[in-house]
Formats: sequence, C-alpha cells, structure tokens
Amino acid sequence: MADIKGKYLKRIRRRNAIKVAIIITVFLAGVLILFLSREKTMLLESQNYIISSDVKALFIKNEAVMYFGHDIVAVENEGAKVSKNTILAKELDSTAYYNYEKQIIQNKLDNYMYDDKTKFFSDIKDSVGKKDGELTLGTVKYLFYTENQLNTLYNKYSNMQKSSELKLINTPINFTGQVYYKTDGYEDIAPMSVLSMLSPDYLDYVFNIKESKLTVRNSMVVKVKDNSCVFVNFELPKATTIDFENTAMNYKEKIMTQNSLQYNDYFTFLKKRMDVLQQYPQMYFQIGDKTLAGYIVDIKEFEKSKIITLCVSKDVEDLMNARISDIKVQTQRYANVFKIPKNSVYKNSSEQDCIDIIDKGKIKKTYAVTIRGYDESGSYALIDVKGILLTSQDSNNTQNSSENLEDCSLLIK
Repeated sequence: MADIKGKYLKRIRRRNAIKVAIIITVFLAGVLILFLSREKTMLLESQNYIISSDVKALFIKNEAVMYFGHDIVAVENEGAKVSKNTILAKELDSTAYYNYEKQIIQNKLDNYMYDDKTKFFSDIKDSVGKKDGELTLGTVKYLFYTENQLNTLYNKYSNMQKSSELKLINTPINFTGQVYYKTDGYEDIAPMSVLSMLSPDYLDYVFNIKESKLTVRNSMVVKVKDNSCVFVNFELPKATTIDFENTAMNYKEKIMTQNSLQYNDYFTFLKKRMDVLQQYPQMYFQIGDKTLAGYIVDIKEFEKSKIITLCVSKDVEDLMNARISDIKVQTQRYANVFKIPKNSVYKNSSEQDCIDIIDKGKIKKTYAVTIRGYDESGSYALIDVKGILLTSQDSNNTQNSSENLEDCSLLIK
C-alpha cells in the first residue's frame, strides 16, 4: 500500500514540475518578445562633425638657387629673412653663377625643349641621379618660358656686373624671402612651374624617389625661398566630396577669364594678389600637432582621382622646410548636426527623408529632415537639427511646422 502511495506522489510531483516548466517557458518567451519588440532609442544631441582623409602631400614653394661652383662665405644665418639689398654672401665670383644659368638657358634653347610640355616629366626621370643631367633638370623651372623670354633672360645674365658679393637686387630674381646655403634636390624636380602639370603619376614618382638620387649641395650655393605662400598638393579619390569644390573652381575660372591668364600664370598671379587669393574658400589640414588652413585654388580631375592644390599664406613659417609629409585634410566640416544611424532615415510616400522620434512629452512624431551628408563609413547620416512635423500621436499638434529636435529621442530602426 505504501509503494502505491509513493508512486502516486511521484507522478503528481512530475506533473507539477512540467506545469511549472511550461509556465516559466511561456513567461520567458513573453519577456523575450517584449524585449525584442521594444523600440530602441537614442538621444538627439547636436555636434560639429569633421570628415577627414589621411594623405601624403607635396609642398611646392617659389625658390631660387644660385650655384657658384666654388666656395663662398655665407653672411646671414640659415633661414634669415632678407631684402633686395641684403648682402647674402661674400668672397665669390658672381659671374660663375650667371654663366651657370646661361648654360641652362642655352641648353633649353638648343634642344627646343618642352614644345610638348608633358615631356618635362620624362626628362626628370631620365636625368635624376645622373651627373650630366643637371643642366636638363635646371630647365624645368623654365618650363613655360617662350623663346623670346629665354633670350631676354639670357641677355640679363650676360649684362650683370661682376661682383665679389651677392645681393638679390643684382640678380633677375624678383622676390624676397628667407636665405639658405644648401639645397635638398627637390628644387630641381618640384619648382613652382610644375603646379599646372601635376598628375597622379608625377606625385607617385616624387613621393617614391630615393633622396640619394637628388642633387644635394651643402656648399657653393645661395638659396632664397619666397615666404609669401606655400602650395600644398595631394591626391584624393575622385568620388571624395569636398566642401566648396564648385565654388572654388567657378571662382578660378572667373579670375582666369577676367585677368586673361594662362593656366601656368595662374598660380604666380595668386601669389602676387593676396587680395584675390583671400576670396577663395578654405580647407583645413593637420600636419604634426598643428592645424593650418589653405585656400582651395585648384582641383584637377583624372580617371580615378583628383589632385587638390591649396595655397597657404598664413603660418607659412611652419611649412618653409616641408617637402613631403603625411597630413590629415578636412574635406567636409559640418556645424550643428545630428549623427544618427543611416537606417533610421526612411522615405515616405512623398519621397521625403523622414525620422520618427519620441519628444519630451513621450509623444511619437514623424519629421521630414534634411540630410547634410554621411560619415566616412557611410553608416551614419548627418542631418540638420531642425525637422518639419508631418504626423503626431497628439492630434492638437499643427503639421508642417519646423521644430528644433534637440534632446528628443530618435526611434532606431
């Protein structure tokens, strides 16, 4: 009898355990369904957002190298600012410098160089690292000179008076700046004359050249760098969006037309006309721990990329010795936007971009919004902080009114 009663109790306990398990399972399933169905939200908080790209940049300056072929005595400190009448060096024969420049000019005239301007690049590649290539490399700075201009310059050098000291006023150099007594070789392959001829292939070549192949002189030279501005050049994918790109290029076209400029004269004109330069839109970039701004003066498009040229006229001192450097360029700057998941923006039946929010009164609303851009990954939309109310759970709300959505809760899709 006791055995029968024990079996009965076990059966009851088993049956109750199954019931409890079923109840618990149903409860947990309900909680899970409730959790999954609960709408996720994020607080809308405005911010300034910057989209940046890491690039390698080539810094091009207006500079003149005076080579004497014999020892000279430096007068100024390296990097000192000089005027036209500053004595730059002594105990020299100035005719040695004049004759060297005449050799370069005659070399260009004799070989009818650069009727096809694109050939300068192949000449650079053929001449770099070769002792007999120095005269050819020297012609690159005269890339766009006409035969008449070359002959005029040749005659100027021929008429220069011999002297044992050097002043800028006694040379054809028409700018002042800072003086140096050595070169790094980039003067030959990256003078201002190539700005209008920049291409992806050219930048790749300059970025990857072995510096041991460049003509470096640590004596017998005086170099003057124009410190009025520096041109910063870099490449970006063609699809990259740049703030004020169209504005900059339209303004460039206007300036060239109004002043009857050839492309190769355009950069020299801007260097001289700072009042014109300052009307171009700017792009910010970071080099080391400093953030600088340059005017967007040129954008050249190629099959897969585009080359941007910035002209920096402030804080030039920070770039005077820069040749090639990694920089971070700020291609787009957004002020006062919400950064939200892209999937939270949807099109309504009227093809308006919309979001759903819960306002501070716990009312669900739908707003039409303006997408101002996307982050680098494309996963987030950058939208304006104001939206136009389309629908609301509160029937008293007036539709089609513009409202600031700061601190409302976005419904994440």
